[in-house]
Amino acid sequence: IQSWIKEANTGIQQVEDFSFKYFFDPPAQQAISGRILFAYMDSSQLFTLAEERRSALDFRWIAGTPAEAANRSSSPEENTIPLSEDTVFYGICKKGKAKKAAAAFTQWFFRQENQRLLLESARNKGMNETSFGIAGGFSAIRGVTEQVFPRFYPSLLGHMPQEEFLSPPNVLPRNWTALKDQVILPFLHERIRSNEKNAIIPLERRISDWSRLNRE
Repeated sequence: IQSWIKEANTGIQQVEDFSFKYFFDPPAQQAISGRILFAYMDSSQLFTLAEERRSALDFRWIAGTPAEAANRSSSPEENTIPLSEDTVFYGICKKGKAKKAAAAFTQWFFRQENQRLLLESARNKGMNETSFGIAGGFSAIRGVTEQVFPRFYPSLLGHMPQEEFLSPPNVLPRNWTALKDQVILPFLHERIRSNEKNAIIPLERRISDWSRLNRE
């Protein structure tokens, strides 16, 4: 076991050395240059790349085919596209002072034609170079995602994800983003590099300490 751990740590160091030496360019540029064959990025990163770079790339969703979806096993999570943890949700505050105005805006916002106009305005103003789609992602309106988005992002033609493949994240803590960046990921980095399991602080204790120090 100790020998395997040593080999694993050596492999990690080799990966880090390679990344430090060669990955000074963004992953997309590395793929275009041919140094790497593929790289992972979410849709908001891919579709905000400059057009000349994006046109030189091809992409696939990390999922199966419609036939595979029809023949899934008892586990519904198999062959699905995981939705980003930072998915934007929309709602109206129960105790808001302007419920009628909020309701009127909601009705306006969730019309297909109005979202098409928002996408068109973003393109005309160059805002689509820094923000993808509606609020940084695909629209909750199926018609907008399936019919309107390909007009503004032609590379989606023939690549549109199917609804049955989409897998939303589980319910996460309100402070999940900070917890993941400050506790979960540092723990995992230490864990894969440590030869002694007892040499690092357990994750449960880290979460408890972090939560105690970050109470609102």
